[in-house]
Amino acid sequence: MAERIALFVPCLAEHFDARAVEASALLLRHLGLAFDVPSQQTCCGQPFRTSGDLASATALARRMDKVFARYDRIITPSASCAAMVRTHYPTLAGPLPIAQRVVELAEYLVTRDFDPATASWPGVATWHPSCHARDLAPPEVRSSPPALSLLSRVRDLTLVPLPHASQCCGFGGAFATRFSPVSVALGQDKLALAASTGAHTLVADDAGCRLHLRGLPSALEIKHLAEILAEGLHLMPRPPRRAPRASTPERAR
Repeated sequence: MAERIALFVPCLAEHFDARAVEASALLLRHLGLAFDVPSQQTCCGQPFRTSGDLASATALARRMDKVFARYDRIITPSASCAAMVRTHYPTLAGPLPIAQRVVELAEYLVTRDFDPATASWPGVATWHPSCHARDLAPPEVRSSPPALSLLSRVRDLTLVPLPHASQCCGFGGAFATRFSPVSVALGQDKLALAASTGAHTLVADDAGCRLHLRGLPSALEIKHLAEILAEGLHLMPRPPRRAPRASTPERAR
């Protein structure tokens, strides 16, 4: 019997970064996979948990478990959402089946017969690992995460290391609104470090990180791994680089 697969779409990506979701779907189809995108899926509950509303987070965890109950594998292009389900659902609602079935997109791709070298993406890029992604792997394998492994093998892509890569980008969910000056300063530091590498593209595996960093003045492209691969395989067009955003008085404060 064929494995039943679902695509779990992160809330932020759905509303603010649909291109990353489209790229993820195109990659799965490129692999010849049939998959569903359940229309009843909602937020995984992470914003509620981090805000201390554990009752709402638990209710969403149980609801998500029911929505995805019929699927053997649930793939999401968000390390943050995957970490929430796998690491925190058990502490909120006990041993829900969904916690054993969710996998982040890069994790899934490295288990398939997929060669990133079939993609050609000329350019220089660096990779920012999201804080929550660290929950997906034990410490001994965090130095070689799946996304980094895939990027390093894309043809014509020069991957340069990001200094202080483990430093937070400053998003942190509600942190970005509660402590905006600190959040902006961390984001500016992250972008400056990325620019210092000579890269023109920063790859990040979470919509929150990408949304936050795109809101700050920078000449860098901010992309998801799925976009790099989908563009490199000619599954979607590669857009022209945008002009850098100018600083605004509000940001300057």
